[in-house]
Order: sequence, then C-alpha cells, then structure tokens
Amino acid sequence: LRGVFVKIGSRYYCVGALLVVLHGLINSAARPLLLREAVKALDPDRASPSRALIFAGALALSVLLDGWAKQQGMFYAGDVMCCQCISSGIHLISFKAMRLRA
Repeated sequence: LRGVFVKIGSRYYCVGALLVVLHGLINSAARPLLLREAVKALDPDRASPSRALIFAGALALSVLLDGWAKQQGMFYAGDVMCCQCISSGIHLISFKAMRLRA
C-alpha cells in the first residue's frame, strides 16, 4: 500500500506544498514590501498618484494570489491527495481480495 500511496499521492502533495510555500512567500515578503512602497508613494512631498495606484493594484493582486495559492495548496495536499490515495488503496485491496478468493 505504501508504494501505491507514494506513487499516487506524491504528485499532489508536491503541488500542494509548492503552492503553500508560494502563499508563505507572498504573505511574509511581497505583501509587506508592496504595502510599504504604497504608503511611501502617498507621501505629500513626493506625491505620485500613478505610482501609488500601481502599488495599490499590485498589493490587491498579491492578496488575491495569496488567497488562491493557500486554498489551492490545501486542496491539492489535503483533499485531492487523500481521495486519490484512499480510492487507489480500496481498489488495490479489493483486487487482491478477489485474486485470493479465485
């Protein structure tokens, strides 16, 4: 069973893990930097509305991508991997039981 679980589940686990790592990078590195630059762009001495809008748009995009990466990572590493492993395990066990019976 372990060999089947590794072959079936490792692909979904790796995709899920990469998406969760992307979520962590966006959440801990990109979002604070974009927020800092957006606040700096609103400085009245160096006011640049287009620059502030660009950083605000990038910040909104990072929030969207952060939420998507988190949900998809949990979906792949949790739901899809578990369902694939359970269904392949049940299929393998029933196949072996039928061979033993015959």
